[in-house]
Amino acid sequence: ALKELGNLAGAWQCLRDAVALQPDFAAAHCNLSGVLREERLVDEALSAAHRALELDPDSPIAHSNLFITMHYSGRFNAAAVYEEARKFNARHAKPLTASALQHSNDCLPERRLRVGYVSADFRQHPVGFFSNLSW
Repeated sequence: ALKELGNLAGAWQCLRDAVALQPDFAAAHCNLSGVLREERLVDEALSAAHRALELDPDSPIAHSNLFITMHYSGRFNAAAVYEEARKFNARHAKPLTASALQHSNDCLPERRLRVGYVSADFRQHPVGFFSNLSW
């Protein structure tokens, strides 16, 4: 809640306290990773994300934090980031493909293609600014 209110220092302190009180609390390490990344403490954010994944290897949020934070670090080349994306896919996305619904739309190549964009980031975020959508 503190992070969402823009109080990163308060969020950081609460999460450090949570980790100190319960070092095996994966969600606290996961959230700490996000706050540290926001504070541009990339190496610390990577450490927190790794710890969260050690404690909860099935957490897609912790794995996503690690993957995103890798983009902010100069320690990883494109091949390493790609490999982490493949790991994320294998662990979190691929198991869901069996339950994906089949599309019933017409698949003829001549038909008109309709594209829709869905994102929580279209308003006050670079994704929205770069997409040139007007609200």
